[in-house]
Amino acid sequence: DALVRFALPQKLLLLRRGERVVDLISNVTDTKGSQQKGMLTVTNLRMIWVEAKRGQNISIGFNATTKMAVRNSRSLLHGASKALIICTVLKGLHFEFVFAFREAGQKHHRVFHRAMAAYRSYDASRIFRELRIQAAIIRDHELTLLSGEEVVSRVKGVWNLSSNRGSLGVLVATPIRLVWHSTTVDMSNASIPWIQVRNLRERKSKYGAVMTVEMSPRAGGVVIGFKIDPPDFLPKLVDELRRLHQVFSASPTLSGEVRAPSSPNSADEPSTVAMFNAGLYKTEQEAVGDEASGAPWSTARESATASLYFAVQEKEADHPVHYDSENLGLAVEATPTGISTKSLWSMAHGL
Repeated sequence: DALVRFALPQKLLLLRRGERVVDLISNVTDTKGSQQKGMLTVTNLRMIWVEAKRGQNISIGFNATTKMAVRNSRSLLHGASKALIICTVLKGLHFEFVFAFREAGQKHHRVFHRAMAAYRSYDASRIFRELRIQAAIIRDHELTLLSGEEVVSRVKGVWNLSSNRGSLGVLVATPIRLVWHSTTVDMSNASIPWIQVRNLRERKSKYGAVMTVEMSPRAGGVVIGFKIDPPDFLPKLVDELRRLHQVFSASPTLSGEVRAPSSPNSADEPSTVAMFNAGLYKTEQEAVGDEASGAPWSTARESATASLYFAVQEKEADHPVHYDSENLGLAVEATPTGISTKSLWSMAHGL
């Protein structure tokens, strides 16, 4: 959900665990890049457009999306159509995507309605996926539950050791997250989604036996310690929370429910199975590897395709000029990070 990828092998288009298809819209034209028709798949984490003829594709993560809108458009090539405009930012690079669907009567006026609803649902449910400290999640000393969330375990007398003196409070475990909150100050709390938990363990400290919760790199690699009274209860609690984490990892809940009617031209459900190899999923290691990838794109082909979607940004000054002796033998304005003049030249000549 945090990446924008282009021209991926079929394997890398597989859904990750917790990702589900929200809508499938056929006959959608990529008007910014290839000018070809394809299938737009909307999931709870991203959008995937696959060209009908050659299988060229784009994967747009909602976490990289900064703006999404639907506009009426008209052109000589496409006629009257609905246009879905998506603006994204990845590693400082701005991209714009425009997907058009030609109207065939009033029944298609809501063609991208469910896509917009999926993005709004993702944006509103970030607490399912992100570490929150001192958030407005406690009311009258009780946890405000998310949609579909239920309390599995509630333990009193738990010390949060993130400060030098420690704070006494309550530890609440649900199928979605682990929450600690103070018994006296509602804004003193921590909401830890299971998706961000890397490790749970029991260890010795200057406070005695404690439980530590280690976060993923995406959550900053933070480690939070908790001391439980009585200490004899600690091993049992750690085992219970580990089992909850394992259950979540097998079938994670990563967003809220998308509440919107299906598009009038949505494809049949069997198409979902065919497109994603009968519901196969990436392993957690593959999904984490994608998110931790250091470079925006892994191949020259992907890099060249990405250049088609650069958004025109207002700039205060020209980029620095350098002499490209290796490829062009000319002085040119520096290209954005991850893009080379060689990849642009290859794209222009269809290589």
